Amino acid sequence: MPKGAAGSFAPVSLTPPSGGGDSRDAALFWNDENSQGRVLEAAGDENVSRVAYSINDNGEIVGFATNADLYPFPVYWPNFEVPSSNLRYEGYTRGQAYSINNDGEIVGVASNADGFYPAYWTNFEEAISNLKFEGYTQGVATSINDGGEIVGYATNADNYLFPVYWTNSDAAISNLRHDGYTEGQAISINGNGKIVGYATNADDSRFPVYWTNSDAAISNLHYDGYTQGQALSINDNGKIVGLARNDLNNFPVYWTNYEEPIKNLNVPSGLLDLYGQFFRARDINTGGQIVG
Repeated sequence: MPKGAAGSFAPVSLTPPSGGGDSRDAALFWNDENSQGRVLEAAGDENVSRVAYSINDNGEIVGFATNADLYPFPVYWPNFEVPSSNLRYEGYTRGQAYSINNDGEIVGVASNADGFYPAYWTNFEEAISNLKFEGYTQGVATSINDGGEIVGYATNADNYLFPVYWTNSDAAISNLRHDGYTEGQAISINGNGKIVGYATNADDSRFPVYWTNSDAAISNLHYDGYTQGQALSINDNGKIVGLARNDLNNFPVYWTNYEEPIKNLNVPSGLLDLYGQFFRARDINTGGQIVG
């Protein structure tokens, strides 16, 4: 059976964890690939979970936080020093913001009782709207570049995931190529139209992948020393961040470009003690600042 929507940006995470209130996430900020991570604050309850998915070149950050029932809602940080504020998601019960471009446009996902849908905000103050996803049952928008191009993934009636692309927020949805893999997710598109994400084989193993443009064939990134990996962001300089996996541990990782070897990011020892080895770097801006 396909994994369905259980990826890094999967709407399965729109459901509270079964373990109850002790399951928490911390949003992290790195000033560059060599610096120590620091925790981003969420408005309200200091014990609320929060995850930072995207940072633009202006230092604006989007992601999600959870309420008392552990349901996620989309949030926005003006910069790394200010607590988050909520994005609007009227008509939906839950949501997550996944990407913000330098014009302040935001994309993500919102869900209600009927399913999950690719979401779009003109800016952090505006109402939520849907992207088109004809031919699919559900969808997620994971990244938007400064030209307004959007990538993500969508599911068909058999619950298989396909990497997808929109020319802009008004455009129809189209497929990205993923020859040799059973499923895939496009996670990030930079200003030059280069795309990263991950693809899944028949064994449900995940591999970090790269597309040179929306019409190109899929290719692998290096992940030597690890068993699996996911590329979660590419900036306009071609630098890439994501996660790599050994056994049950996830590590935040970095690629100088799509041809270079993988390297680890630094995590403060106190966070290792608190959260164990379960980290990922989710976004990198043109200045090299990273969130996760």
